[in-house]
Amino acid sequence: MKSLISSFLAAAIAAPVAAQDALLRVLPTRSELVCWLQLDALRDLIGPELLREARRHIHLDFGTEAAGTEAAGDDSLERFSRRWGFDPIADVGSVAVIGSPPGPSVLAARTNARIDVLLERLRASGACEPAASGGVELLRLPAAKLARALGALPPPDQPDTAMLLHRLAIDDHTRVLLLGQDAAAVAALAGAMRDPREPAALPPGMRPGCLLFVAVRGPIANVLGDDPHSRVLQKANDVSLQFAEHDGELRLTASIDTGDVRDARQIAAVVNGLKALATLLAPEDAEVPEVLVEAWHRAAASADGKAVRLDVAVASDVLRRALHELARDRARPPATRETGK
Repeated sequence: MKSLISSFLAAAIAAPVAAQDALLRVLPTRSELVCWLQLDALRDLIGPELLREARRHIHLDFGTEAAGTEAAGDDSLERFSRRWGFDPIADVGSVAVIGSPPGPSVLAARTNARIDVLLERLRASGACEPAASGGVELLRLPAAKLARALGALPPPDQPDTAMLLHRLAIDDHTRVLLLGQDAAAVAALAGAMRDPREPAALPPGMRPGCLLFVAVRGPIANVLGDDPHSRVLQKANDVSLQFAEHDGELRLTASIDTGDVRDARQIAAVVNGLKALATLLAPEDAEVPEVLVEAWHRAAASADGKAVRLDVAVASDVLRRALHELARDRARPPATRETGK
C-alpha cells in the first residue's frame, strides 16, 4: 500500500481532467481511496523549461550501462527512453491509486501505445509471464526478474514478490495499465471498465479541470495508520484535496469532515498553526513565485459546522507567467541572477 502511494507521489514531479479521459472509465463510482494526478495539464502548467530541469533530477540507473548510449551531458531518463522505447514522464498522461483500505490497492495509469514496446521487450527478456484471474488476462512481473532485465541487481534481502499487470487497449493510441500485488483486485478493476462509447463520469467531488484529486472516505487512520499519538487522525473522517483549473483560476481546496463541531474548530486551529510555522521556517531565498507566497498568506482554514475548509485561488495566467519567469531566471548564469541582468 505504502509503496503504491510512494510511486504515485513520485510521478507528481513529472498534468484539467479531460471529460473523456480513459482512466476515468475504470475508476469506481465510489471508492474509499482515490488519488488522481493529471500529468498532461501539470506539464502544460509548469512549462517546458521547468519540466526539463525537473527531468535532470530524475536518475534512472536501470540498464543505462548496458545500453551503450550514454553521452556527455545526457541524462539517465533520456537513455532509459531510448533503450526501452518508453518515457516514464512524457508518455504517461494520468495516474491514480484506487483502493479500499485496509484491503489491496491498485495503481492505474493512462499511457500511449509506446508502452507496448516496453512490455514486449520485458516479455522477450523473460521479466514477465502470462497469468490470469477471474477470466482476466494478466502479466506477472516477478521483482527479481524485472530488476535483472532492467540492468539492476535486486537487494539480497528483497522478498520474492511480484506485481500483476493488466493492459487495456482503449484505441490505437491510448492504453490504461492496472498494476497491483493482488491479482483479484487488479482483475476486478479491469472488469469494471465502463463502455468506452459512454461519457466518462467524474468521481464524486471531482471538478472539471482537475489536476490533482485525493479523496479518503471513512476514517483517514485506515489509510495512514492509526497513530495513537495523532489526535487529528483520530478525529478526521472523510478527507478531500483538489487542485483544479477552471474559469481562469487555479484553485486548491481541502476539506476534512469530522463528527463534531468542536473537533472541526480544533483541527482548523491546528492547520492554521502548522501553516504559520511553515511560513516562519521557510528559507528566505526559496525560489517560490511571489504570487504563490501571497496566496499562501491569504489562505486560512475555517470550521464550517463539522467540517474544516481551506480554499486558495490564483489567476491561471498570473501563475503561468510567474513560473515561466522562474524558469528564465534559473536558466541564467548564477553571476547574473543577483544583478538581474
